[in-house]
Amino acid sequence: HVIVCSFADQFIGFVVDKLFQQKEIMEKPLGKPLENTLFVSGATILGNGKVCLVIDVPSIYEFLANPVALR
Repeated sequence: HVIVCSFADQFIGFVVDKLFQQKEIMEKPLGKPLENTLFVSGATILGNGKVCLVIDVPSIYEFLANPVALR
């Protein structure tokens, strides 16, 4: 399975083990000490009460386009 996301008129695909479903979510920012975690933009709470991290597609794209920038 591949999830395709678009950012800045470019496309990026993420290979995943399993795709459960598509949902609209309310994303909350991460607090300390996780606020500067690379490639994670926030978190949400799913209907079953579990916390789910939200990937930061723009930062992943920038890293792939220029991997030296984050070192």
